[in-house]
Amino acid sequence: MIDFIRRVFGLPVVTPRAAHPDDEEDSTSPLWGWNKERIQAAAMALDDGDFASAEDLYEGMTRLGRIASALERRAEGVRNFPFSLELRDGTPETIQFHAEQLEELWDECVLSEIDRSEVISRVVWFGFCVCRIHKPLIDGQRVPHLVPWTHRTLKWQPVENGWTAQDCDGKQLFIPRNGDDEWAVFSRGGQRPWLKGVGRQLARIFAQILQTEDLWDSSNKEVGYALKVLTVPSNLREQSEVEQAWAVVRKLRAGDTWLTPEGYKLDLLESKRGNAHENFKARLDVLAATISITILGHNLTQETKSGSLAATSAAMEVPRESSITDSTILKVGYRPLLRLWLRLNFNPDFYKTERPLSWYVPCPEFDTEPPADEAAEAETGHKNALALDVFVTCAVKARVDIPTLGIDWRKAAEECHVALIELPDGKEAPPVVYLEAVPTPPEEAPQKKLLSAREPETEGERLGADFWPASGSSIN
Repeated sequence: MIDFIRRVFGLPVVTPRAAHPDDEEDSTSPLWGWNKERIQAAAMALDDGDFASAEDLYEGMTRLGRIASALERRAEGVRNFPFSLELRDGTPETIQFHAEQLEELWDECVLSEIDRSEVISRVVWFGFCVCRIHKPLIDGQRVPHLVPWTHRTLKWQPVENGWTAQDCDGKQLFIPRNGDDEWAVFSRGGQRPWLKGVGRQLARIFAQILQTEDLWDSSNKEVGYALKVLTVPSNLREQSEVEQAWAVVRKLRAGDTWLTPEGYKLDLLESKRGNAHENFKARLDVLAATISITILGHNLTQETKSGSLAATSAAMEVPRESSITDSTILKVGYRPLLRLWLRLNFNPDFYKTERPLSWYVPCPEFDTEPPADEAAEAETGHKNALALDVFVTCAVKARVDIPTLGIDWRKAAEECHVALIELPDGKEAPPVVYLEAVPTPPEEAPQKKLLSAREPETEGERLGADFWPASGSSIN
């Protein structure tokens, strides 16, 4: 019934086999016992484009905690970037509606966070990752569902410009370099993307780590254990009594007590090279730091050391830049997938648009902008507000007509971090209305002290004597 409706609307009919293709061939158990020769053989096969032994090497390396932790941290870095589907102007409403549904279903039905981490880990290590595209029907639309495949059955075919693979039924499949309607390819780019993976760089380091650990174990056996030296009387060296004593000494462990017969003596001979392990430890520290730098770009997130805050802050930006690169690789792989989604669900004959319908394919986007520092923004807004206040005050004192300055008050408010009501798309902000100036009362002139016009006081007046002009007598 659904296929009949799709034919009526001119949409491609997806068969059950195409909607749910077979999975890949079952993998074998991870290999143990890696040594220098096996690692070198797997690395050489990786360079040649044969990934069967490289998959075993990948599984062997991830048993090493430093490598597994760095790959996991790198794979989870994209989680800090919100994902969305951007639509172009003029997109038909039906496509907008279904695109919003697809965005809500993305992490659940297209590529889950767990599978996305698997894709990024393989892109980092191998340089590329292939995913089989399933096309289930969900909420009335065909949703492309990605299933990551391992590299175990992949082999590069230079003439066909793609890889061969094998499914669970033993059927040989072909995967084009850039993918198609059946395959999605996430790649670091280039003619041979696997040469850009960190697996080639880690192979030599992995071999050196295993060699150093073996040498350290051997050194511990030779240097770490004290030798037991048993001294016996010279006349008893070849008798059974000496053999019995040695049999007892060989079984002695820490905390045991042995009653030494007369003439016998037991000593422990220890190595004088007590710091021999420092050489192995220093070499392993260098190799561990090299792993972190190779995968993450630095080793500060896996090793805590003293240093300047500026250097630490600068180094912490390196994994963020790597995560931005990983998100870009994901976006490039998502774009063909969204074009396929548009072809599976919408017929161009039913839409009258200015451009071809393929122009309105949703664009995958990751928000990679760093989070805002609220304290710093608040301080900046306060400084901008003070600067604006000083400027306007000076303009008023200079009797400048403020409207003639052409100040963009809305932009100034945004720079001062004032919360404004958001305007709908396409709507302009209302013009600023200036109120009539209210006359201010004139400032009162400061009162000056009036000086008397009388003659200066005489000495008698300064002394407080007042004379009557008629009698010439004085009153004290």
